[in-house]
Amino acid sequence: AGRREGGVGGGGGGRGRLARSAVSYEKLGDVLEGLGGMAAAIAHYEQSLPIAEALASANPSDPGLAEEVEITKARIAALRAKAAGEP
Repeated sequence: AGRREGGVGGGGGGRGRLARSAVSYEKLGDVLEGLGGMAAAIAHYEQSLPIAEALASANPSDPGLAEEVEITKARIAALRAKAAGEP
């Protein structure tokens, strides 16, 4: 949903492991959202967010990473609104 191919930044070493962790949390959040588990989906997106923020902070020349942070924040806000019964 608006994410670039492969999700949060790639790269090797620690950065690659962090990126894979963030993507895993995002994908689990996507699945849980699809199953109607809003609270669990939000929790997984919230676990992804600090990882995405750390990657974006460490790589300020990659605008895609900053975009991923904003996408994740927007997804969390939308799910919170949905869970609260807002349109």
